[in-house]
This record gives sequence, C-alpha cells and structure tokens, in this order.
Amino acid sequence: VRWDDLVGKNVSVLMPKLTASEHDLYLASHGATGGMSIIGTGRELSAVRRDGHTIPIWLSVSEFWANGQRLYTGILRDLGPEREAHALRVSAERFHLAIEGTEEALWDWNIATGVVYRSAWWHGMLGYPNEETECDVQTWEQLLHPDDHARTRECMDNHLAGRTTRYMAEYRLKAKSGKWMWIHDVGRVVQRDEEGRPLRMIVSGALGLAWTTFSPNQCSRRRSERC
Repeated sequence: VRWDDLVGKNVSVLMPKLTASEHDLYLASHGATGGMSIIGTGRELSAVRRDGHTIPIWLSVSEFWANGQRLYTGILRDLGPEREAHALRVSAERFHLAIEGTEEALWDWNIATGVVYRSAWWHGMLGYPNEETECDVQTWEQLLHPDDHARTRECMDNHLAGRTTRYMAEYRLKAKSGKWMWIHDVGRVVQRDEEGRPLRMIVSGALGLAWTTFSPNQCSRRRSERC
C-alpha cells in the first residue's frame, strides 16, 4: 500500500470487513464512554495487503487532542516475518534432533543468517570434534582443496541461482589428520523467498572413492561431474 493511499483515512481500510467494523466499534465506545478498549494497548489483528493477501499485524492505538478534537494515531507492525522466522527455527530444531539419530553426514545451511549446522557424522567423517569448527559456510571453504574450490563453488552457485534442480559435487576436504578426503555431496535449496532468493539449503555428504584418502603430496585430480 502506498503512503498517499492512506493519508487522512481510518486505519480500518487496511482490515478485513469484519475486523474493520469491530475496530470502529471499539473507537466509538471509547469516544462515548472513555472506557478501556484498545487505546493505549496493542493487539493482534489481520490486515489486507494491496494485492488482497491477508497478513497478521500488531496494532497499537493512542489518542491525543488537537484544536478541541479527539484524534487517534495507530502504529502497525507486520508479524509475518517474525512468524516465518519462528517457524523456520522450529523446523530447524526438529530437523537437527532428527538427523542426530541418523548415520549421515548432513549439513543444514541457513543462508539468510549464514549459520550452518553440521551433524555429528559430518564431523566424525573428517575427524573434527564439533567444537573445533565454526557454524558458518566459510569453515567448509577453508577446508576445501584449492584445486577443487572454483569448480565446487560453481556447482553451488548454479544451484543457488536456480539454474539446476539440485546441487551435486565431488571435491576434497582436509581432514583433522591432514589428509585430503574425497567427498560426494548431494543437496538442494529447500526454502526460497517470494522473489526466489535461497533461504535454506540441506546437503548430504558421503566419502567418495570407496573411503580412499590421500595425503597432501599424493593428491591427484579426479574428473568432476558436470554441475
């Protein structure tokens, strides 16, 4: 809704018909009796966007007098982003509890915040205690073999941009022992915003080349799969 669409109008124009009529009754009751209603407090309501979609909002109303007239001001806050963030946190917590009981090297990347959750099996696969790795994607990039970095990032970026239906890559990561281990990743973006920007990605990793490891001076390039 544009600002000039609202100037001089009752805030109820943003509400569904039933809610709007209730809101006007609250104001009328307060104006007639001065009794407690929504004035000076806040409550949750529904609002209608310009495109017709209904969203949850928090409305706070206050009153003041000017030139002998009783006037009201209202502050609206969109609760949608908070609800979505909460739902995402709950979903992530449930997912993390579930994967701790599996024998898979999984990582869950909250792209919006930059936080990465890695399962115990991911750490165990490389020999790192959980507390030794930071919860971000930079940790993965720092462990990535220099010769595999550009190709693997290209696979990742192609999928994040929506050019591929899933992310799949093979590359080497440096284990705690100093050896390079081939990893085979398969994953996909599981949540995007309304404009298609990626918000969350889940990846499952496994050791490649039949659990073969290479010392730093024995690494050989392996033919990569197309992204």
